[in-house]
Amino acid sequence: MSDDYKYRLNQGRDKYPYTKRGIYASINSDVNADDPIPDSLALHDVTFQNFKNSQTFEFYKDDRNYNQRGFGNPINATDVEILNSASTSYPYFNCGKWYYHSFLEDDSGTLVAPQEPSHGQPGFIVAGREGMVAFLPEGACEPISYSGSNSYQPDGCSYYCKEVCLRSVEIEPKGVHSYTKMSIVNADGKEWTMSYNGRNKATERIFFLVLPPGSYTGVFYDENDEVVSPEW
Repeated sequence: MSDDYKYRLNQGRDKYPYTKRGIYASINSDVNADDPIPDSLALHDVTFQNFKNSQTFEFYKDDRNYNQRGFGNPINATDVEILNSASTSYPYFNCGKWYYHSFLEDDSGTLVAPQEPSHGQPGFIVAGREGMVAFLPEGACEPISYSGSNSYQPDGCSYYCKEVCLRSVEIEPKGVHSYTKMSIVNADGKEWTMSYNGRNKATERIFFLVLPPGSYTGVFYDENDEVVSPEW
């Protein structure tokens, strides 16, 4: 058992619910429709110890949240240590569409297990999706070996991307068009085309994506795959 779990057991269930998790955090924690970018979790000078058969971090989708696909600002971790713990207890994002835009900032490079090549290098843990890494430098990201895989994410459910900076971006084209697809290109000529993936609200047309700093040009398409321009 982790030290935290043992402490909770000793304190009694009325005061602390029994859990083997260190941190149980929503990946879409915005439950306020008037505040579309949620506050993010920040951990500073935190030590996890003796997590052998449990998770230091576990992430879930909050079904109360109207923001179905968004993630908001990244979880931030600075000077966090994980000691005497199994590699599978280290944080990662599971495979599945709800984790598509998930990312966790690791300022110290200590949130990947010591056997991983990127251990000790600052960076981000990101969902193992092509769109998450499309504009990052070649070789910046490596699959996390213990994150699992499936047919949609054969290389790994999570990557570790070192020496990069990522932020969530919402693009909302205005006008009467359907805007079913968007293609964006950065200054280096890298391109990514994505389908509409906005919030589950009929009144909004939002493309949600995660990007590094840079200059981007976008083109929108309607349901007939014709280029359409926002009206304002």
